[in-house]
Amino acid sequence: MRWWGGQNYFYLGRANTDLSPGVSTAKTELARGVIGLDGNFTVLPGREWRFEASFNYGRSKTTSRNPEVNQINFLNALNATRDASGNIVCAPGYTNSPAATISSTCAPLNLFGQQISSAARDYVTTIATPSSVNEQYDGIVSISGPLFKLPGGDVAFALGYEHRQESSRFNPGTFYFGSPDPDPTRDSNGDGDPTNDRGSYGRSTPIDPVSGKFNTDEIFGELNASIISAENDVPFIHELSIQTAGRYVWNSLAGGDPTYTLGGRYAPIRDLTFRGAYTRAIRAPAITEAFNPTSTSFVFAVDVCDQDQRGNGPAPATRAANCTAAGLPANFTALSSQRSFPGYVFGNPNLRNEKSDSYTVGAILTPRFLPGLSATVDYVDITLKDAISQFSTDQVVAACYDSTSYPTNPFCSLITRDGTGQLSLVGTSYFNSAQLRYKGILADIAYRFRTPWLGAESGMSASVSYQYLDTLTTQVTAGDEPTITDNSIGYSRHKGVATVTYDNPSFSYQIQAAYVGSANIANNIPANYYPFNRVNPVVFVNTAATLRVAQQFNLRLSVDNLFDQAPPYPYPASGGTTTYFRGILGRYFRVGAAVHF
Repeated sequence: MRWWGGQNYFYLGRANTDLSPGVSTAKTELARGVIGLDGNFTVLPGREWRFEASFNYGRSKTTSRNPEVNQINFLNALNATRDASGNIVCAPGYTNSPAATISSTCAPLNLFGQQISSAARDYVTTIATPSSVNEQYDGIVSISGPLFKLPGGDVAFALGYEHRQESSRFNPGTFYFGSPDPDPTRDSNGDGDPTNDRGSYGRSTPIDPVSGKFNTDEIFGELNASIISAENDVPFIHELSIQTAGRYVWNSLAGGDPTYTLGGRYAPIRDLTFRGAYTRAIRAPAITEAFNPTSTSFVFAVDVCDQDQRGNGPAPATRAANCTAAGLPANFTALSSQRSFPGYVFGNPNLRNEKSDSYTVGAILTPRFLPGLSATVDYVDITLKDAISQFSTDQVVAACYDSTSYPTNPFCSLITRDGTGQLSLVGTSYFNSAQLRYKGILADIAYRFRTPWLGAESGMSASVSYQYLDTLTTQVTAGDEPTITDNSIGYSRHKGVATVTYDNPSFSYQIQAAYVGSANIANNIPANYYPFNRVNPVVFVNTAATLRVAQQFNLRLSVDNLFDQAPPYPYPASGGTTTYFRGILGRYFRVGAAVHF
């Protein structure tokens, strides 16, 4: 064979659809047991209280079987030669992978065309068997009942205590765990190197086991009072009531915090009700967020110190000053978004509870003159402090250099640069952001009516849901300028869904239009940074029909993106892919059937 310019090799690219079908199976074993005790007792005449106690145990175990290409055996099968008889065989002296494959007998692998033999496929395929176990113990005791009467009804209370314990274990199995560290004296934690030193049997980085647990002790109480009701016949007060609840949670990971709410309803007439509430809520870190082990990969990142990025961000002057302090010149050209470099992900056991303060004010309209019609509108204002978020490599780099506390903020310690200033290692994890702010309006209107002229016992309904997003900002560290997310891809100012449904005992049909409003490709950048920095609004139409036969057989057909609406141009990756997925996928049909015995 003659080679051009003395080159004796070539590159081959192929889609290995005939090598690995990508079909995985999973078996889930679920066990749950509940025991309880309840009863009533009389405190005073006409005052009956209720006592409840229960214990709940649940366990779920999932074991998967995933066919994966074993890289060691794959290379053995590719390194074929001819024996003395002229037959193609694997080259002598090969060593099988320590991770067993379906067959241990090497068979040559032919990557040209669709000619891979079943023997070769079995030799290069390992069945990976990761497993996970989740367990929960939950015990609760409570007492509830009426305290005294108001004109509108009883003032009712509830008091209780709850203890909950949750644990989770994940075992990646031999294949995903990978080969042992060749030098255990330089383990991934002991030598100060956050990257993982183990080898991989497949084509991904090794995966560590995950395990962790936490428990909570919680006391709670509720108080509901119906001050005035319709039976009182008070002018301009059809209903007046308040609802309160509180809970204090001691979490073994994140400490103790209270959560509480105060709300009320006022209806001047039967057709119109106003409602409002204030709520302090908390969320404790999950096991995976706190205990996720260190794992490595190759990543890309937008380096905010690149000459094209210095003038962007929520505070361009702060970013530029910090990049200069890092020793990077104003004309620095970053390569981190063009070539991959090592990165790592780890859990954060120092996470704190999320805390949110939310205010909602709204109204409900159910007019008597048009039965079946209901409309609601609510204004929502949420401030989320210590929000737990998984940061991307882009966000870690930006959080470091956009901060007024550079270089002492925790994100800068996760970034390493080489001698030329290029990013050479970036760690990511879950962090408590300083603050996330949301303001918006949510509205729904629905109308349901009978349609005897379209069939006995038939009916139709029409509904519209709408969201106006006024504010969505994230402040990574206290004192920094917030990053504005509202009005960007995935977070359009206006979104809505309109649905029309026809239904009778044997057939139903639905058509739906989902509207996604126009949006900026990115915020926090100069107006002329992109030639097109805004995408147009788009509507995706979906439809579905269900046929029911004798209440025992159902046949369902659905079509997403009925008119094959394309996504707007241009849409970026990540958020754009998620938001406009129906347009990227195109017209999509699904058929399903169910038999009930």
